[in-house]
Amino acid sequence: MDERRKFPRLKSSFTVEVRPSEEREGQTHNISAGGILFMHKKEVTPGAILDLTLRVPGLSGTVDIKGKVVRCDIAQAGSYNVGVQFVDVDEEAVKEILETIQSF
Repeated sequence: MDERRKFPRLKSSFTVEVRPSEEREGQTHNISAGGILFMHKKEVTPGAILDLTLRVPGLSGTVDIKGKVVRCDIAQAGSYNVGVQFVDVDEEAVKEILETIQSF
């Protein structure tokens, strides 16, 4: 089976703030240089543009990034797995996130 992903994924577990959304926080499952997968309590429409604030352990402060929802699947009762592709990405910020996660 061919790997469709352009960037390798790293398992991660940190808080992500999601805007706009009634439920402001989610918890990441994994991240790559191209996007992020996180668990969220509200369904998010594919195609929606989100402003995300990442609170990565080991980084001083937070990282703000914009992304487009590419999928939203039911994970378990009352939660969804939301896949987001980064858009207008600050490559240095993503590089710093990935290096920090890899150091754990």
